Amino acid sequence: MSKVEPSARLTTTAASFNTYPGKLKLILSGFHEAALMAQAAHRYVHPDKVLRFQYTTSSSELQRLLKVA
Repeated sequence: MSKVEPSARLTTTAASFNTYPGKLKLILSGFHEAALMAQAAHRYVHPDKVLRFQYTTSSSELQRLLKVA
């Protein structure tokens, strides 16, 4: 997995503001980059914690917290 990060410390960008080999210019790419940024931020803020990645469409725990179940 390649590491996509900004050049300035504690500065984060997404979508059309960054480039890397193989980048697709699609709206979906922006969502993907935002998810990567959020995961990188979690690792930065909580380096010793494991990130439990969940989808709202399949996680009954998230659905319960969002009161949509």
